[in-house]
Amino acid sequence: MLQSITVANVEITVNYKFDNLQDPIKESIFEAIKKGFNQKLDRYIEKYNKEDVQAHLKFYISKNNK
Repeated sequence: MLQSITVANVEITVNYKFDNLQDPIKESIFEAIKKGFNQKLDRYIEKYNKEDVQAHLKFYISKNNK
């Protein structure tokens, strides 16, 4: 699935964990994350576009019965 996102020539390593989610929902989440980074954070990330920049995104999403 999603291993990294490249925005403004900066590679962002993605670590995630899903509990009780089906594959179509996971794909929708990945697409929303990619779209958000490319449309909203690209200018912010450009400020830090250096050779030694490391970026990481970690998230955890769990579906409950409520």
